[in-house]
Amino acid sequence: MKYTITIASLIATAGFANAATTLFTSNFDANTGAHVFTGDTDNTSGSSSLGVTWTQDAAVTAISGLTAVSTTDGGTSTQGGFAQTQNGAGVFANPNVAYISRNHNLATPRTDAQLGYSFTFTLNTSFDLEELVVASTHTNNSGNSDQAFASDLVISVSGGTLGSAITDTINEDYGAFDAYHDVTFDLTGNTLGAGTYTVQVHQSNMPSGGAYASYDGVTLTAVPEPSSTALLGLGGLALILRRRK
Repeated sequence: MKYTITIASLIATAGFANAATTLFTSNFDANTGAHVFTGDTDNTSGSSSLGVTWTQDAAVTAISGLTAVSTTDGGTSTQGGFAQTQNGAGVFANPNVAYISRNHNLATPRTDAQLGYSFTFTLNTSFDLEELVVASTHTNNSGNSDQAFASDLVISVSGGTLGSAITDTINEDYGAFDAYHDVTFDLTGNTLGAGTYTVQVHQSNMPSGGAYASYDGVTLTAVPEPSSTALLGLGGLALILRRRK
């Protein structure tokens, strides 16, 4: 009698079925050195960089802090950056969030503005992507109430072994949820090899309201690719088992 065992079943039986891994996550604490607003006014200044604390998998050998992205609109040369309002007293703007100091009203046109951040990370092995989760909201200039408007939340992953950037956009209605909440981007079907990558997150296309973009964390999950050596070994085992009687 022959035993026919597929490679897939061998992988599962041998414990080679890979579970999802959190490559990195942060709730954007350690928000130090950011520009502090002194009044309830529109501002364009702010720190261009922000140090945050990351929790990362061993496969992530390096990860940077946050860098404020250019708004890319043509209305002003002052692009803004990270800030903290009212000395952090506002419930939606405290030392543990990334608050973008440029008001949407200052973007011309608003549809082109990019209010957000970017960062880089380095992998030492290959992963199949699963989800990028972004915590975001809108808030007023005092940081003491959320602004219930909709805008596009846009993400991209580029560099490394990618031939072209992975991009996605979700039109998020911040009036339909509580202030800060998670927005999940499905990145399945994309693979990152060993290399250095840039992630960018921004809000744009908010047609009304004087809100500022604000963020409270980001998480990337992925599945490690099985090593070619393990697959070859399992393939040999499968052939042996097929010949047994």
